[in-house]
Amino acid sequence: MPITKRQFELGVDPEIQHWMKEIYSRLSKHKNEAFTYNELWGLAGVPALTSVPPSFDYALGKLLGLNVVETRTVKGASYYTLGTKKLEEHLVA
Repeated sequence: MPITKRQFELGVDPEIQHWMKEIYSRLSKHKNEAFTYNELWGLAGVPALTSVPPSFDYALGKLLGLNVVETRTVKGASYYTLGTKKLEEHLVA
């Protein structure tokens, strides 16, 4: 299955791109809040006990690298929130 040139440039496939959009969408709805990893996974709308697919972690890493998502450690816990860039600046539908 071919991927788009932009997906190639970013090093993502359609599944990773889906998670990038999903994470961004959820954080956009809560732009004044930051979430732990487990809370962020819960925002994806899946049961809490469902195991996290590797593509979710990879997508989160890509979003962090693109400054679309930011992370900070507070009292030993990592929190995630919207970053300085918009996802639309990096992905083509």
